[in-house]
Parts: sequence; C-alpha cells; structure tokens
Amino acid sequence: MKRLVQLAFCLVLLFGAVQTGFSRGDKIIPQVVDGPGWKTNFDLTNISSGATINQMRLSFFKNDGSPWSLQTSLGTGSTFALNLGPRQTLRVETSGAGQLNAGYAVIYDEESENSDKSQDFVLGISVFYVYSENSRAVDTVTVSVPQPTAAATAPVQVRPADGIFSGFAFVNWAGELNEVTITLYNENGSLYGETSFQLGAGVQRAEFLHDQLFPGLANQNFKGMAEITAFGPVGILGLLQTRALNGQQYSTLVPVDKESLRRNTNIVLLQVSDDTDPFMPLDIDGFAVDYFRTTDGTEAYSWDLEYRYQSPDSTARYLEAFNNASIAPIGIRSNDAFDNISLPQLKALTNYEKNGQIDLSGGFLDVGFTFAVHTDIGNYAKLRIVRVIDTIDGPFENKDLVLEVCLYR
Repeated sequence: MKRLVQLAFCLVLLFGAVQTGFSRGDKIIPQVVDGPGWKTNFDLTNISSGATINQMRLSFFKNDGSPWSLQTSLGTGSTFALNLGPRQTLRVETSGAGQLNAGYAVIYDEESENSDKSQDFVLGISVFYVYSENSRAVDTVTVSVPQPTAAATAPVQVRPADGIFSGFAFVNWAGELNEVTITLYNENGSLYGETSFQLGAGVQRAEFLHDQLFPGLANQNFKGMAEITAFGPVGILGLLQTRALNGQQYSTLVPVDKESLRRNTNIVLLQVSDDTDPFMPLDIDGFAVDYFRTTDGTEAYSWDLEYRYQSPDSTARYLEAFNNASIAPIGIRSNDAFDNISLPQLKALTNYEKNGQIDLSGGFLDVGFTFAVHTDIGNYAKLRIVRVIDTIDGPFENKDLVLEVCLYR
C-alpha cells in the first residue's frame, strides 16, 4: 500500500508559487495528471484590453516526450488551438477518464505580431489539480508554471517513519540529450551525496529521492537541500508529502532559481529627443528601460524613474522618481566606494524624497555621481553614472547615460 501511495505522489509533483502573468514565449507546465479521481484544470486569460490571441496552442506530452491524446473540455486530442479575445478567460479541463497517467503540457506562443503594450499577447496561466472521491471534489492542488533553468536549489526532507518524503519531476527543455545532477547537502551544509542521470529531448522523469536517486534515504531521516544543475534548461518541480489523519497532504516548496539571482547590470538610459514627451522611463525592479514609453492603461505602473528634460530646453535635465518611488542623492563615488555601499546603508538614508527630483543640468551631470532609489514595490537600489555619451540628434544635443545598477530584491 505504501508503494502505491508513493507512486500516486509521483503523479502530482509541484514546485514553487503560482505565476499568473508572463512575458512572451513558450511556457511549460511540467506535470499534468489525469485519470480516475484526478483532473487537471487550466484557466487561461488574455490579459490584454485590446489584442486578440489566436496563434497560441496548448499541447500535451507523455513522459517520453511523445504526443499525449487526452479527453478535455475542448475535445479529444494532443494539441488545441487557443483563441481568446481581449480580457477573455478560457477554462480547459481534462476529463479524468481512463487509466491514471501523467505527463506535461506546453503552451506555445506563435503570435507573429509585436506590440508596444506589455500586456498584449500575454496569457495569465493558472493550473490546478482537482482530486475527487466518489465523484465529489475533496481537494485542489495548485500547479506552478516555472521558468526553465539549468541551476536551482530546493529544501528537501525524508522521514520514512512519519510518512514524510520529498520528490522531484524534471522535463528536459534543452532540445537534445541533457544531463541533470542532484547534489544533496545536510541541514548543516555538509555534503550528503551526488547523483546524475540523462534525459532525452522532451523527456520527463518524476520520482521520490529515495527510490532510485538516493536509495540510502529509504531507511534514514534526512533534512537539508538539493542543488540541481544541468547542461541545458529543465523544468523542475518538487513537493513535500506528509501523512495526515485524513490521508496524504502535499506542501509546495519555494525554489531558488539561481539563473535569476543576478541583480547587477549596466543600463543605457537615453535622453529622448521629443519635446512632447521628454522622458525615458526605467523600471529598476525589472531591469528594463522602456523605449516604447507607452503610458495608457497600466503600462507605466512599473516605472520607478524617468530621465527627463524641461521642454523645450533639452539641457535642463533631471531624474524624477515615479509611481511613488523615492530617490536620494549620495554624491560622487569611485567604483570601489560604490560597490561598498550596503543595503543597511541604503535603508538608513534620511534624504529620500517620494516622487522627488535630482537636477542633472550643467555641472551636476558627472561621471561617478551616485544615488539611491526605493522602488515602487519596496526594493532598494543603488545607481551610479559610469559614462556620459554626447549624442547629436538633429537640433538636440543629448547626454545619454550609462548607469551601473545594483538592486537588492
């Protein structure tokens, strides 16, 4: 019986928090389960207020990467075209008919159009399992839609006597043979062991740590972390299973995607040549200089900073905090001095001004000038001018900025 329970668990692995909005590109749902007592539901929302989505498709795959034909609310098949008008939501449900099986799904983005609005051609994706007994739903379990990565870590725990087990599912997204390595560390940071395996293109593998990956865990307690690396990108899911009075319970884990950790960059912030809209916005939290400068709808909600001039005088330059972000001048700092500015120092600054300005006209525009920003969502960042580029654009004599940015998030 215990083995059967564990097998069922391997059909319902989860990893991470739910994401409901995405930028353009294909999206992997690394685990789909369907059969008696189990259904997978997809809620897909076209978040745009004006653009229609008609060149995306939802495709199902078996563990070996071959197409998986399923009965769904859209009909029976392995691939379904998605057609959603502005703000439309589509529910796709698997039927739960036939034998209990698992695989994965991919939402392919094949839209040929581009847009200056970030909300266009973007699906809000929510996925969850529905577990039923005697034809009545008794539980729903949220499924995340993680970004594929080649480096990640996650907490794990195994305590067989108490029915506590950790497992993972992997989908190879490299397009070729891929090697995945799992390294386990005890909770004190010491090495427990390491194992590697290969996955073919589009192949999925799901199992408990103690089954074949680390069989020594079948008879011992373990608590610590798993460090996962691969030659190419993989979709990674995981879950902690615990025993409860009313059966097995599942808890999602919070992963650390090591490929998304880097928070320092150089950013080119151009001075625009536009007396009607004399600004260039910077979203520090997203490391994005939005050259479209679209302000209708919610497009400007993420901006933290604008590089502006007082039209029609393009030499009257200044930085202005935006969306209730705050800005604070620090002064001229060398490269090393900038690197040494700490998060506690940024928090301790007393001269932040909400929606404030810093004058960059005349001699105030200097290489090495450093300032701090408390972003619209509450993060702290330090920024430093490392280069000023003189640019002639018709009648405009612009000063383009190269900024060194470090964000604490």
